[in-house]
Amino acid sequence: MSVAIGGDETGGFVGDVGTASSKFGMGGENEPKCVLNSRLGCVFDGATYAKRRGTADDSLPELRELTAEDYELPDDYPARLHKRSPWVTPPQAAVGAAPKAWLEGDVAGLAARRLQKKESCVVRSPLVDGQYDDWDVVEELWSRAFSRMTIQGRDQPVLAAYPSWGDADLRATYLELLFETFGCDAVYLARNASLAAFAAGRASALVVDCGAGTTSVSPVVDGYVLTRGCRTSLRGGDHLDATLSAAVTKLLGGAEPVPRAALRLGGRTAYDAWPPAFRAFCGREVVRDLKESYCVVPKAWGLAVGLKADRKDFELPDGTTVGLTSDLARMPEALFEEAPAPPAAAPAPA
Repeated sequence: MSVAIGGDETGGFVGDVGTASSKFGMGGENEPKCVLNSRLGCVFDGATYAKRRGTADDSLPELRELTAEDYELPDDYPARLHKRSPWVTPPQAAVGAAPKAWLEGDVAGLAARRLQKKESCVVRSPLVDGQYDDWDVVEELWSRAFSRMTIQGRDQPVLAAYPSWGDADLRATYLELLFETFGCDAVYLARNASLAAFAAGRASALVVDCGAGTTSVSPVVDGYVLTRGCRTSLRGGDHLDATLSAAVTKLLGGAEPVPRAALRLGGRTAYDAWPPAFRAFCGREVVRDLKESYCVVPKAWGLAVGLKADRKDFELPDGTTVGLTSDLARMPEALFEEAPAPPAAAPAPA
């Protein structure tokens, strides 16, 4: 991105907030200068967490990952200017309603240590099912990016990427965040598919984007995304991680692999004490290296995958060795399988 301001050409600050990772850098450079883990740990004290959860019990700490159901607005939730779930801090929140701390990086290990201190921690992602649902996380990621790049929003024009199927409400909220919170003087919002097509040197293209949360196909014509032609599937990298984790657990006789975070805090005993929802989150982290190192998409549907002699075993963080099979290696084929049809409704009684 290069912008002419006052007759001089200057590179803009570019940001792309995704489900699993967020990338920030300066326009005209070959790669981002700042890459952050988009999944942040959010620490609450007992009373604030109980209020967010909608219960009166603040004695039991909890550790889990928020899902799409957590961001749904209850029927009795008071209407506000911005429709937000109880987990997102409202604009007029009183002091003390905000999270106690944000955890970034090794979220699993940092969150587990907070649990040992009897503090509640939830793992939050800016996008849920391909939609920006947690603007608190988006704001925190941009704040950390500006801080690490040692610049401010008013120093450079800003280019922010957003999902190709984003609507006007999303753009309005994003612009409000960048202008009002970070004081940006110039902001341009660009759809992901358009940027991908331009990066490949094409003004018109059919862009297939496989991310952590979703897989999408978007048509681009002369630089414009035809939003009505966008198709999105909720099967992405996270779906593959969950499927691969279940397959590895089955190969181990039902024993879930222990992540590195648990090995540093007591091994299998500490891991078994974690809540099931957080163990599922860590289980995806364990097999992610296996997916990125060994899994492939065959050239034809159903084609067998040959394994090299020196790549038939994979060692898990706890030292357990998993024997790789052709089915494990071709697990990414699940992205192209047809989703099962919903069950048929029962006929009405006569």
